[in-house]
Amino acid sequence: MLITGNISEIPSVLLSNSYKKGLLHYIIDDPNRDDIFKKLDKIGFENIKNIIVMCNDVCIENIYKMAHTYEKNLSSSYHGYLIMKMNWLFISKNEEAWWPFIDKFEDVYKGLCVDFIHYLSTVMNFTYIIRYPQDGQWGAFNSTNGKWSGLAGQLQHKEVDVVIAPFSRTLARDKIIDFTADFYEDSFSIIYKKDTKSLDKSLLFIKPFRTNVWLIFFSVIPIISTVLLLVDIAWFSYSCKKLIFYQWLSNNMSVFGTAMLQAIFTLPRTESGRIVIGSCWIFMIIMRTTYSGNIVAFLTVSKDTPPFRNLYDLTQTDSFLLGTLGGAATVTEWNTSNTKFHKSVWAKVTDSLEKNSKVLSINFNEHMDLVKQGGYAFYLDSTSFALETAKDSRLSTATNMEPFYAHYAVALPKHSFYSETFRKYTVLVKETGLIKKWKNKWWPAELKNPEITINKQIKPVTLVNMQGVIYVWASLIG
Repeated sequence: MLITGNISEIPSVLLSNSYKKGLLHYIIDDPNRDDIFKKLDKIGFENIKNIIVMCNDVCIENIYKMAHTYEKNLSSSYHGYLIMKMNWLFISKNEEAWWPFIDKFEDVYKGLCVDFIHYLSTVMNFTYIIRYPQDGQWGAFNSTNGKWSGLAGQLQHKEVDVVIAPFSRTLARDKIIDFTADFYEDSFSIIYKKDTKSLDKSLLFIKPFRTNVWLIFFSVIPIISTVLLLVDIAWFSYSCKKLIFYQWLSNNMSVFGTAMLQAIFTLPRTESGRIVIGSCWIFMIIMRTTYSGNIVAFLTVSKDTPPFRNLYDLTQTDSFLLGTLGGAATVTEWNTSNTKFHKSVWAKVTDSLEKNSKVLSINFNEHMDLVKQGGYAFYLDSTSFALETAKDSRLSTATNMEPFYAHYAVALPKHSFYSETFRKYTVLVKETGLIKKWKNKWWPAELKNPEITINKQIKPVTLVNMQGVIYVWASLIG
């Protein structure tokens, strides 16, 4: 709906495409604030979704998502409005908050992309309005009707002038959109809920070494004891076989003592024997140090075996549903690709869609709710997941098997007059380190400092962890 004192004052961009479809035009001579609210009251606030009020050279805009009362709107006056002078440049944004790139706090937009927009508006001398795509999507190709959704569709139909957001550059989008140089790169990963079933901790003390390492360790003791005995027999004679057996047992205790870093009361009588026991001591010191470090890690930091290592493994399992953000670049990539791998991934998604209609939801939080319920794997950029895993230790991520990265770039309509200018300043922003500066400003401490996340996962050693050692000790006493 447009309210204006003069229809000629409405910029042509406002009357194009979606703005001129289904919108009511109300002409008010020299409208003032009271006249505007009286007119809106007659229409009914519950029917209002988009309002653009033209007063001379000022445009006031507000988007209503639900019904409001007249008093609430009147009392809030212009607090929720964006005021813009007659220099029209519209910047579109996904309705879904995408922190730390862009988000809205008390009617104020903040984030890396907002700082980027503000910088460009300063050096290029333009004003802007941050707008949402009506369908809330980033931009996916619909093979049924041949149209693009979301931000990509808005750029294709020139409903907006530029998109500055975590908006991925892809080959498919390149055909309908002009992209500048990349200003940020991000990898893709899969987030899922770890198996919370209690693990058997009765023999946790043997977990630091694999079975073959333990076999080697316990084989070394009798082997070295036998070598020491043979060296001793070569130089000294024994009166009976019983003494030879006792000497072999004594050698075993000496070698085992080196593993416990205990002093050897009876050293070998020959130089050759001392060399053998010395080399054994070095071996045991290395083994003991390695074991000590590993047992501390096993007792204090959780180590879980992932149910899958990558996207390929995920397509081969029936234990997890697979989903991604609806309208994102990955949807077009999987849906239109002719490669065997992408076809298998899309088949997995469509199969998951039959079981749960939310696997292609455009709402990030809906996906995370499914992840926290278990049995669901969510595929998206790593930055979004890093913050989630930092907040919730029950969640974990697996990396993608293919070298596919999200390349975020400023996007403009195809053959835009301003493409080269935006490209030049995007390169300048990246080369001068401004992106890194804004990243340090907005990224949470958990993402900048991995040690914080690790420290949150450290847990105290409990009696349950030590029960295996107690069982062994009790059996020896008995």
